[in-house]
Amino acid sequence: MTGFQKATKKQAKARILIEAVSGGGKTWTGIQTAGVLAKGGRIAVIDSEEGSASLYGDLFDFDVLEISAPYTPARYIEAIKLAEKEGYAVVMIDSLTHAWAGSGGVLQMVDDAMVRFGNNKQRAWAVGTPAWQSLIDAMLQTRMHVIATLRSKSKMVEDTNAQGKVTGYKKAGTEPVARDGIEFEFTISAELDREHNMVIGKSRCPILPPGTVLREPKGDLAEAIIEWLDSGEEYVPPVDTDSLALDLIEQSGDKDKLVAAMKKAGISSADLAEESKLTEARALVAQIVKDREEAAADAETAKAKLKKMVEDAKAPTELVPEPESHRDPQAA
Repeated sequence: MTGFQKATKKQAKARILIEAVSGGGKTWTGIQTAGVLAKGGRIAVIDSEEGSASLYGDLFDFDVLEISAPYTPARYIEAIKLAEKEGYAVVMIDSLTHAWAGSGGVLQMVDDAMVRFGNNKQRAWAVGTPAWQSLIDAMLQTRMHVIATLRSKSKMVEDTNAQGKVTGYKKAGTEPVARDGIEFEFTISAELDREHNMVIGKSRCPILPPGTVLREPKGDLAEAIIEWLDSGEEYVPPVDTDSLALDLIEQSGDKDKLVAAMKKAGISSADLAEESKLTEARALVAQIVKDREEAAADAETAKAKLKKMVEDAKAPTELVPEPESHRDPQAA
């Protein structure tokens, strides 16, 4: 902890949530918005909507990664990290609903945990909540612009008579299929209606306050906020050294050897925030992988030689006819 400092406006990456009922146009609008935010950079779409994003592949320039069940938050996190590693400017998640309510999503994780823990809801949600929060953290911490879409459903509320008695239920607008309060995690959340009009719900952008209506937006959302995002001091996000260390361990394939090599080189996990130390650690990983591949190749060569020796030993000895001059005349 370094103490308080004067607050200054810093550049930021967009965190946009777009929710819509079926046919509202969340995928189309999301890709259009991504195109403006990317400013010529590449766009990655994580598609759990059975290839719906690819229907617009002839109209927009983007790359897609289609994922199917199980829709675990961990699979989304892996895809987000892959997009960042490959240098995309914008990642769009279409849709986040599957990570919550899809097969293998958080709700199913909680249901499965309820069975294991004897219907103990508190223990079950102790499984689901961290998984969901890890996905939220991955979206908030990435260096890319993030656009996430959500499916909406009709919101039902109790209908009462003049005496306050509940007489049934009635529709009261729509609500996103996700954990309550999801909109507060984003810079801007917006809802599309069936006529493709966008209503800004929650917003941290002063030039796009809550209640703003964008009629059939075609990148208007991004165009409205991009100057605001780029204004201020350059923001350098903190380096997640723990994640870097885990990635290096995974790449090396041998945790013990990597830890020993880094210790010998005087590199700790915290040092990975320095580019020079990270480069040095990556070189150690490359050497470990190379040594393992060479050892495997040597083992295969030795195995092949041994196999040939065994085969040679088992092969029948070929009888060579005795020369005529060496034959015993008496034998004839």
